[in-house]
Amino acid sequence: MRGQITLEVIIAIGILFIIFIASSLSVAFYSERSMRGMAKVADLRHTIDTVVSASNNIIIVGEKRTLKVYIPSLTNITTNGDTITGSTRVRRQNGEGYETYSITGDLYGKGWRLYNETAPNSITEPNGSFYEVNISWENYGRVIRWRRV
Repeated sequence: MRGQITLEVIIAIGILFIIFIASSLSVAFYSERSMRGMAKVADLRHTIDTVVSASNNIIIVGEKRTLKVYIPSLTNITTNGDTITGSTRVRRQNGEGYETYSITGDLYGKGWRLYNETAPNSITEPNGSFYEVNISWENYGRVIRWRRV
């Protein structure tokens, strides 16, 4: 009789333990997805802030700066000549669809142009990659050149 009660208690504790592990795993996966999304937005913010800071410190014609920055996956960076805007897509917490986050930085002066290997005034990064950024004030205007490294 005593062995049967011990066995029933062990089974009950085992069932409670399995329920605890299952609920902990769901919270862990939710937290992990949320942290990845926050990291993507933080990476994009750092990239935009770094490029804006270096661009705004170029004050004479002929001056140049070179940076190495990371652009996260599912990111688009554009300029209208006065501002630089980065937007990235982050998977929603429920796993259905994406949310878009945009970060904008003001560029001093007018007429900034952005170039890369594929399209003028726009960068689309599907996978996440490092880029070398050459920022210069040339005779014909201010230029930001992006090259994947």
